[in-house]
Amino acid sequence: MTKVPSGSVYDKVSQVSKISLDTMEQEHRDYFKNYYGIEFLNSTSNQAICFGNWVGHPEVVLEAISNVNKSFNDIPTSALDENFDDYVSEIIYQSIAITGRNQLTGIEGRILSQVLPSYAYKTEEVYKDAMRIINAYEKIGIDRSKLYIKIPVTWESMQAAKKLKAEENVDCLGTVVHSLEQAILAAEANCAIISPYIDDLEVNLDPSTYVRGPLEANYGYNETVRIHKYYKAHNVKTIICVAATIGVDVILGLSGVDEITVPVVALHKMLNFPVPSDVTVPNLKSSYSTEEAEKVETYIDDREKYYASLNSNPTAQKRIKFACDTFMSFDDKAHVLIKNILIEFKGLKH
Repeated sequence: MTKVPSGSVYDKVSQVSKISLDTMEQEHRDYFKNYYGIEFLNSTSNQAICFGNWVGHPEVVLEAISNVNKSFNDIPTSALDENFDDYVSEIIYQSIAITGRNQLTGIEGRILSQVLPSYAYKTEEVYKDAMRIINAYEKIGIDRSKLYIKIPVTWESMQAAKKLKAEENVDCLGTVVHSLEQAILAAEANCAIISPYIDDLEVNLDPSTYVRGPLEANYGYNETVRIHKYYKAHNVKTIICVAATIGVDVILGLSGVDEITVPVVALHKMLNFPVPSDVTVPNLKSSYSTEEAEKVETYIDDREKYYASLNSNPTAQKRIKFACDTFMSFDDKAHVLIKNILIEFKGLKH
């Protein structure tokens, strides 16, 4: 086993911020554990990550099909059957749970699974979708205490998050965070964690397009610094776990934040690049005065106030919409993938 290189970005940043894994691929988890001795705190997923996992691991979907077939009434024999979409949806929830179970065996903390972003503006649908995910995990023996349910932050979805914690003791993570308003709202909804996105999601989907730029021009970085200062100055207990990090500069710039979820490409960068001599780690302080942060706001009981403030930020609006649309496009791809697996392995008529 090779040790984490002393003085590397990973070495220094992991001493001041918890590191989680931005993938559900067991091979990647095992590589970093076996080669470097790294055990990650949590492991995250979303519709894009799950789709990628199922493409490479059709056995996950096949196990899910087997599980669903044990309890599904009137299993369809054709993609034209009236209940086919419901059948595929059940397979997807089971596949989410199996993927999470497989990854859970090699991490220290919890699995993060995401509700459908298409429900983000419908409180009851978010609540129901979260419980469907919880139930899928519990059917295969994974307790909800090992999960965080990821919910894209809208005013409506955070009403569901608050209810989920109060009524079902479900720990929620407010995701697709691109503004201080969302961060404040998620904390008021008793989210255990929030995930501000740093680098553009387009770059995270295709890291080959990443171009290093000045830190002060990085919208996600600047917004996260605002959130960090606000939380620390006003004693907000919700954990900040930054996401969508590709560049080493932003990871160094956010060192000292509670947690960073890192994709594989960025992990390799962190392990192979030393911290520059002119960079201080941590860069963020663990406490700030109220004078260093923005004033206390509240949005949880005032939908109009929340959207009036959020809608004044077109960059946040654009990024939120792009993320939700992107994840739903991968959900569409997952439905097609499962249909094709049913045709290939189960003789489904089409």
